[in-house]
Amino acid sequence: VTSTGDVLAADKSTRAINRFSAAGKYQAQFAPVHALRLAIDSTDRVAALEEDGGGIAVLDADGRTVTRIHPRGQGYQFDRSVDVAFDAFGHVYVLDRNVGAVHVFTSQQPPKLVTSFSIPNRAPGNFRRARAFGLDGAGRLYIYDDDVEKILVYQ
Repeated sequence: VTSTGDVLAADKSTRAINRFSAAGKYQAQFAPVHALRLAIDSTDRVAALEEDGGGIAVLDADGRTVTRIHPRGQGYQFDRSVDVAFDAFGHVYVLDRNVGAVHVFTSQQPPKLVTSFSIPNRAPGNFRRARAFGLDGAGRLYIYDDDVEKILVYQ
């Protein structure tokens, strides 16, 4: 949901992100991006996790592509990205299910990897089959893990 109350939805059949009013009325195509997941920051920038390993498209409030985070870059490689989020500073977080990692990027042009983190297998707090995640205003990271069927909280 944008700051104006509009709803953005990824549509598999049209391979695009569409804009709807708060009442659910279709308004227009927002961007021609085949997205799996979306995140919207406080300035209405959108991070779209592209289907089939295409990386992340960062769009402005009008749906224009500002930058892209490619699936492979200096210091990282996405294996199976499943979710995306913004933090309060505008960093883009990408949850990579197969390697059990979270990658953090600047959202400026060109995006740069800030850090990647994971917890070693069999260590307490390890996420093995992460499905989705979110961030709160205090910077806590919530990861849902299919393997243990729990939400894991990291500070």
